[in-house]
Amino acid sequence: MKKTLLAAVAAIAMVAGAAAQTMDDTGNNDKQYYWFECSVASIQPQDKNDKDPVYKTNLYFDASDYSFVKVVHTLRSGKEVNRADQYNVNVEITKTKEGASVWMGTHGKNRNLSMGGLFGVLKNGQWIYDEMQFYSGRKGPIMKMHSVCHQI
Repeated sequence: MKKTLLAAVAAIAMVAGAAAQTMDDTGNNDKQYYWFECSVASIQPQDKNDKDPVYKTNLYFDASDYSFVKVVHTLRSGKEVNRADQYNVNVEITKTKEGASVWMGTHGKNRNLSMGGLFGVLKNGQWIYDEMQFYSGRKGPIMKMHSVCHQI
């Protein structure tokens, strides 16, 4: 699973990114943050029965070191879902040799389910955020989401 995600990250990320450390939004309230808003460009496989799909993702980074603070998805209904509430994201956090930030975590209620996220900028200057979901025992990701981002 880790190798699959990191291989995908290396293929996508020819970037300068940020070192991810935590996504639990705890700590000093005096910190400065960078925010990115990302429009979901594609989700594979597409769930046509989903009546409240994700349409955007907000990323929050610590301005001092660009570490992940939180990843929040907004559903069509307006409901927000924080990945830190779903995944134990401090399982593994890394930075690719190309410079992209990557987080990986195990689902809090189903240890067979895991997810990883990637944030970085492509050679053409486009900021992206991608997520992949994995299920233990299956080869490759069971879900891929690709988003295009801008700083807000």
